[in-house]
Amino acid sequence: MLSNKAMDNQTAIRMELNKIILCWRCNASRSIYQLGKKKRKIWVRDWISRRQDLGASAQLLTEMRVEDAAGYKTI
Repeated sequence: MLSNKAMDNQTAIRMELNKIILCWRCNASRSIYQLGKKKRKIWVRDWISRRQDLGASAQLLTEMRVEDAAGYKTI
């Protein structure tokens, strides 16, 4: 039979091992999640990318009407 001190040491070792295993599992599951995650593509219409330079001016609306009639009609 183990003494109280030996049991305490054994319990402490088990607790530390459990912490290590938990950390390892969290890192492994995070890695698996990141592997399965798709990289998203960003689609931007040409007139939207120029919006910061041109602002909401008449020129921008004219370009929208010519280049993207469907997008212009929704405004």
